[in-house]
Amino acid sequence: MSLLDTAPFAADDPRARELLAALLTAYDQGAEVRAFVLAAGMRAAEFAWTAPMAEVWPQVLRRAADQGRLRRLVGLIAEDPNSAAYGIIARLAGTPTVAASPAPAPLSYQPGDVRRLVMDALDDDELNALCLDHFPSVYGEFSQGMSKSQKTLRLIEYCARRDRLPDLVRRVGEVNPVRHREFTDRLENRDER
Repeated sequence: MSLLDTAPFAADDPRARELLAALLTAYDQGAEVRAFVLAAGMRAAEFAWTAPMAEVWPQVLRRAADQGRLRRLVGLIAEDPNSAAYGIIARLAGTPTVAASPAPAPLSYQPGDVRRLVMDALDDDELNALCLDHFPSVYGEFSQGMSKSQKTLRLIEYCARRDRLPDLVRRVGEVNPVRHREFTDRLENRDER
């Protein structure tokens, strides 16, 4: 039986120790971890988010295993590009390990341009869904009453710091291909000048 399908969580298993070490390195902020917990269908209220992640992650893994949600949790984490450097996560989730970083985007994306694309192409519900599915760390920072503009700024800042603006543009294109095409056409015309 796989480590992801056993309860209680086998903390002494070498794969479990390797998984925990990778998670602590890749995701050391409560907001990031909280977003994964929520996306996996667990209750965030069960964890002390102000505690060090070295205490929170083991609790999350144990609780996920007890609830039969560990496979879902690790699968969501494996989909996040920040986990690509950690082979244990891909192996456990059954996803292929990324051998090399993706090719650079042919266009140069400026944060202001991408911000306008997001504001024009997505409504508030689409923005929330995009962040939940592809940028769970950002989604975890959203609070009730935040405007679409505030959420967009958080997303742009996150992606710009991590060189993920091309990924964001691609994801927006999956939701609204028409606006995406207009955006890329406008950038191509501007770059040709």
